[in-house]
Amino acid sequence: MDSPQIKTITSSPTGQLSQTPPPLQPKKRYGLLIALTLLLIVGGAAVGWFGHQEFNSTVLDSNLTTQPLVAKPKPEVISENLYYFVNSFKNELNRAMLYRTSVGGTEPDQLVASLDSSNLGILGSYADPDTYVVYRGEPKLEIFDAKTGELELLFDIPVASTVRKVALSSDKKLLAYSLTTEGEDASSEVILYNLETKEQKVILAATPVGLYQGFSIEGWRNTDKQLVLSNLGGDAGQTWGEISLLTIEGSVVEKLEVAREAQAMDFLRGSLSPNGDLWLYQHCEQSTEPAGDGFLRGCPEGTELRTYNIATKQIKTVYRNLRYEDNTDKAILRTVMTMLWQDDKTVVVAVPGTALLLSVDGSAQAQELFSYDRTNPQNFQNSYLQLSHADESHIFYTRNEDAFIYDRNSKKTTGLNVSSRDESFSSWIF
Repeated sequence: MDSPQIKTITSSPTGQLSQTPPPLQPKKRYGLLIALTLLLIVGGAAVGWFGHQEFNSTVLDSNLTTQPLVAKPKPEVISENLYYFVNSFKNELNRAMLYRTSVGGTEPDQLVASLDSSNLGILGSYADPDTYVVYRGEPKLEIFDAKTGELELLFDIPVASTVRKVALSSDKKLLAYSLTTEGEDASSEVILYNLETKEQKVILAATPVGLYQGFSIEGWRNTDKQLVLSNLGGDAGQTWGEISLLTIEGSVVEKLEVAREAQAMDFLRGSLSPNGDLWLYQHCEQSTEPAGDGFLRGCPEGTELRTYNIATKQIKTVYRNLRYEDNTDKAILRTVMTMLWQDDKTVVVAVPGTALLLSVDGSAQAQELFSYDRTNPQNFQNSYLQLSHADESHIFYTRNEDAFIYDRNSKKTTGLNVSSRDESFSSWIF
């Protein structure tokens, strides 16, 4: 396999980067312990109405361009039905609570379902609208209808096995999932489930994996001819990870030579573009240990966001966080917290102090969407901002055990304020 080449670094909010890093060479990497668990743990029992909080968001960073990356967002509400889970421990009960809400709506949020489960994982979308594949810690996968709150058996899985993610093909005929058996003889395999015939076919036989490792389905690509897999894990102070391309015909596996920074779990994780062509990930040549009680490693030279083109094997840096040049804590302030794709050409990124809109093809400079903690940027370690979803009209994120919706037209942020009913936010369902 040819070594991937790195294209010239594009612009950042602080100016052009003139230096081009050398070609990446595959190396064995080690790092901190990570526990991969994609299950959304939700519980509690409560019912009630609550009011939304609303406040203005302003742009305060003068070194960021105001040039728009995309056309003006459409003003209409993106969906009539949006769903989210909360955690609650009222009366010492342990249940999963699902609510329905709407962006810009005036009606109170409605309780859809109260499930008797403390271990509920939303693994991915199913064929019908508002339906999802879920795993509840039992040897089976189920279909969850968010409109009604009802569960239906999809199929049983072996005892002592786990499923991390599922991915539905574009024609909605095949469901890809990985089945991992943990223990001394841990292994992981990839299986296709035919929604029409109910038949299952192993397309990647059980493969030995390390402790806490296992394949995770990131998505389909190449008109449903290939799957992108991740295989991350860690134990005893070491971290490892791989990204692979699985061609369905012939069950051919190719490991993608994506750079992985030593001793830093933050730089192993990534995200696949909606069309399956680009892998977005973080990179730092030499990271530093987390400061104080924090958990993110610092990057004095500025964390890079890179894309790996699966077809061409080219790597390109699309952004480098060079903020807070004069701050003594600039190493930790130059990290990237979370990132997600808005579409195949743009990504939304949370860095300490602000959320940014980036163009992955370098056609425009970074644009600030909204800011926070500007007087105390180090506070992000105490109140972590986690991006959940983004489109042309809204950005959904969580912070302080609550959820927020940023309206990109009005520049206002609405908080769900679930704490008013003694609940903490768990997750959106998109």
